[in-house]
Amino acid sequence: MLLKGKGYIFRTNFEGELSLRVDKPTFEAVNEETTLTSYVSSNEANANWNMVGNPYPCYYPINKLQYGAPIVVWNGSGYDAYRPGDDDYILHPFEAMFVQKPQSVSSIGFLAEWRQTYTGSHPVSNNAKTIGYEDEQAENSRRFVNLTLSHGNLTDKTRVVLNEAQSVKYEQECDAAKFESTEIPQIYTLNTDGTKFAINERPMENGRIALGFYAPEEGMYTFSATRMDVKAYIYDSMTSATYDLLEGEFTFNAEQGTDNTRFTLIFADEATGINGLPASYAGVDKIYDLGGRKMNDAKTGVVIKNGKKVTMK
Repeated sequence: MLLKGKGYIFRTNFEGELSLRVDKPTFEAVNEETTLTSYVSSNEANANWNMVGNPYPCYYPINKLQYGAPIVVWNGSGYDAYRPGDDDYILHPFEAMFVQKPQSVSSIGFLAEWRQTYTGSHPVSNNAKTIGYEDEQAENSRRFVNLTLSHGNLTDKTRVVLNEAQSVKYEQECDAAKFESTEIPQIYTLNTDGTKFAINERPMENGRIALGFYAPEEGMYTFSATRMDVKAYIYDSMTSATYDLLEGEFTFNAEQGTDNTRFTLIFADEATGINGLPASYAGVDKIYDLGGRKMNDAKTGVVIKNGKKVTMK
């Protein structure tokens, strides 16, 4: 018997139908609240994880949860991290999710008034933006860079939120640890202690973040940015080339396995131009656009951008 508000994982080694009985599904308009439990761990990214279920036999938008920290859901082949207020994800009836209990939070609440039918289960966009950036983004206290890694029709994603009010250390209120899968490509950022992030909210600091990936098989893989509020590049230490994500996708060849040292995600402070590239990368051997055109000269520090020469600082 399954209890409402609890999350469950099922795994089988054969195909077929699985019939389950749910204890007292809530059809009436009743608010629900699930108590969250603390679980001690020496690693902040591993502490206080709870598995919670949507208690309703209907759809429910995460933006209406009485809970503000990230959630993690299974997408059929891997895990996706979302944060209420930043994402428009809709929970399916009885869908399970992992939540990490912040110290100041004791429960997660569901308000009956926000239950949705199938026809009504469409997200109300509140923060969605496509790739690109504008001058006023420099005034924004939270700037997003959403990245994907694809191999054929398999895709994974990660997010960095630049926010000077947060720490580079893992924070349960805003960060989400990477739940890994071996079935699809994996992309994540890392901090200096090796913690892998699906959502990494942190200050700009030195403008560089380690970008790790997992390749389930040898072949061609593609990085792309689905949202960019600040200028971002990917530095490839294998080729000593830096790729401008605003120019489009970046495809590379990888062997099967995990690599946490090859790529670095680089941010520029300025909203226009390329001269905001961190000084430690001003002497990299090559900078390319995504069409493969060389954009800089390492000896002179000159970048070719939109047909004009720009000296990197």
